Parts: sequence; C-alpha cells; structure tokens
Amino acid sequence: MAQSHTKGTTVTVWTFVGFKGLSEYIGSVLQRLGYPIRVQVIGGNDFFAFYHYVTDSKNRAQAAGYWNVVPDPSSSELPALTRCDSFTRNDPNNLNTAEFCDPTIDTRIDEARAKLATDPARPRGSGRRWIGPSSTRRRSSRS
Repeated sequence: MAQSHTKGTTVTVWTFVGFKGLSEYIGSVLQRLGYPIRVQVIGGNDFFAFYHYVTDSKNRAQAAGYWNVVPDPSSSELPALTRCDSFTRNDPNNLNTAEFCDPTIDTRIDEARAKLATDPARPRGSGRRWIGPSSTRRRSSRS
C-alpha cells in the first residue's frame, strides 16, 4: 500500500440493496487500511439499475461485486468478457466491466482456440495433456 501512494484516497463502494451488508463490510476493511470510504447504493432493489450503472464507463466505477449466472459456464465465456473488442465505452450494456484490454492476450486466446479446434486434448501445444478437473497435469511425449 505504501508503494501505491493511495492511502487516504476516498473509495466509493458501489452496491445495490442486496449486497449492501457485504459492501459495508468491504468498506470497513478498506477503512482499516487507511482509505476513507463511502457506500453508495444504486438502484435500490433493482439489480439491473446497479449493474448498468457500474458497467457504463462514463460513471467511472472502478470496482463492483456481482456474479454472473449462465446456463453453460464454459471456458469460452471469460475470454468473451475480457477481450479488447468486448469493451464498449459509455454503454450501460458493456460486457467487459473490467475494461480490460491487452492485445497480446487477445492473440494468445485466438491461438489457444485454434489449437483447441484441431486437438482438444492439447490446447497449449506444450506437450502437456489435461487429465481432468481434479487431477494434476502430466507431461506426455510429443508426437
């Protein structure tokens, strides 16, 4: 924290009524770290009013907590939410709420998808094969 030179900077914790208690707790932790805080409720009980506020870059909300429930939580969703082309400035329907953009990572995502399309068991091309979600990765011989 000392290296960031941010101690004393006021932090606004954006929330909606359903997350207010948790947001106040997060604020109290930040306060103990030396940040003056304010908890700002957006949209009352309307989650989407809150969501559209924090996803719209013109509001400059730096962080917000929520979760995303989807019927197919596949690995394809995260890259779609963090690619450069998924960020839409000044748009309450912006999918890339982190406003994250790194063209090098976009290129690596594209390369990994291409490898996955031709060899689903070896998406990294590193000689490693995915064994399973609760297993460790093991080296296999390169062909």
